[in-house]
Amino acid sequence: SGWTTGYSSAATVQTLPQAPIANNVTTITSSSFTATWDLATGATGYRLDVSTNSSFSTYVGSYQNFAVSGSSVLIIGLASNTPYFYRVRAVNATRTSLNSNTVTATTYTGPPVALPATNITTGGFTANWSAVPGASSYLLEVSLNNSFFPLLYAYNNISVTGTSKNILASPNTAYYYRIRAVNATGPSGSSNFITVLTFPSAPQALPSTAITSNSFTANWAAMSGITNYRLDVSTSSTFATFVTGYNNLSVTGTIRV
Repeated sequence: SGWTTGYSSAATVQTLPQAPIANNVTTITSSSFTATWDLATGATGYRLDVSTNSSFSTYVGSYQNFAVSGSSVLIIGLASNTPYFYRVRAVNATRTSLNSNTVTATTYTGPPVALPATNITTGGFTANWSAVPGASSYLLEVSLNNSFFPLLYAYNNISVTGTSKNILASPNTAYYYRIRAVNATGPSGSSNFITVLTFPSAPQALPSTAITSNSFTANWAAMSGITNYRLDVSTSSTFATFVTGYNNLSVTGTIRV
């Protein structure tokens, strides 16, 4: 009779893990974003690629086959206003899945630099800032304090397309302004802030008193918040010339001339 062989030993086969599904980024900034994906069945970890092109012909920093244990990772050290692409693969003890779908994320622009105000008057000033490459517009905030709370109603996150904005203001008042740049993804962080003190209103000159043959007392109405005054005295109503010593003279109150 013929011989019948026994069964061979059993072999263990590790199946290919399911490819994960990459989701849209979260917590995006001008230099980072969080890549996220769904957990894949049978996966013990994941491998992430990040590139500046959809063909993944080059990679960003160390983000080539980057090992991740969970379903999200913060990608750092990125350039502002730049589109990035990422994809992810699931791995188990011996196998790696196919690539996930590719997700695109564009970082925010960097913040502008707020520049000193110009054209300061009793009734306003011009807020200025640097241009930011890639910015489509800017958001301007103006407040009466450097905590920017509350914001002035007319200048609460107001959209501006250029790099300056004329601001209506009150005399002898301190204002603060800051700006954010905006691209298709959203707004940047806030710039530094600039402080502006508007010019005071002109004081009201009052009739002189204690007039003698060679002197008089010049008078004017006191103004709140004013530290001193500047006095001109002339023998001409056009002030083409000045009495010696009385050209832009600094005075803290009324003065004997």
